[in-house]
Amino acid sequence: MTVERKEVSFSLGRKPVLGYYVAPTSDGLIFGVIDPTLGDVHLTILWKDGKLGSHIPDTKKVEKHERYPWDTHINPKLLVPRVQRIVARWVRPKHYHSTRKAWLLPQRLEKKLGEIGSFAERKTTIEVNTLVKLWDTRHWKKVPIRSLLGKSRLAFVGSPSWSIVIPISESQMMVIPWGSMARLQTMISRVYGFERYFEYLGI
Repeated sequence: MTVERKEVSFSLGRKPVLGYYVAPTSDGLIFGVIDPTLGDVHLTILWKDGKLGSHIPDTKKVEKHERYPWDTHINPKLLVPRVQRIVARWVRPKHYHSTRKAWLLPQRLEKKLGEIGSFAERKTTIEVNTLVKLWDTRHWKKVPIRSLLGKSRLAFVGSPSWSIVIPISESQMMVIPWGSMARLQTMISRVYGFERYFEYLGI
C-alpha cells in the first residue's frame, strides 16, 4: 500500500519522547504516531476523482463496524476558496529599501527542517533542546534582503510582524506572515482530520 515511509522522532536528552511517520499512497498519504501500544491506528487522507476524504482505521478493533471510528468527506469547492483568500495576501509584492535587512536562518537549522520534510531522508531524529537553541535569534545573522536574491535561503523580517521574506527583485519582496501561515496550517489540519486523530489517540 505504501511507497516509502518517512519517520521523524523527537528526543529530550537521549530519551525518545515522540515519533510519527508519513507514507504516500497511490491516492493520498498516511500519517501515524509511532507507539507500539497504539497498534496500527493512523489517519488516511485521500484525493481521488476530484474528491477529498479522510478516515481513521483502527485494526485493534474486533468488530468490523468499529474499525473505522471516524471518517469525513471534504468538498474542495468549499476548501479551495478559503485557502486562496488567505494565500492571495501573500502573493502581493511589497517594496523594500535597498538597505533593509532580514534575519537569516542558520544553515544547520535549514538543513534539519529540510530533513524533516524530505522523503529522501527515511528517518530523521530531532533533539528538542538542540532544535530550540537553533531557533534562538540572538545567534542568527542579519543580512541585506537584496543579498538573498536568487538564493534558496530562509530569512525573516520582524516588522510589522514576524514573517518569511523572499526577495523577487532588488526592490520587491514577497512576505509571508508566520502567524497567518500557522493559522492556515491549523485550518487545513483540522479539515483533514488531524485534530480528530489526536483526540482519538488521547494526545
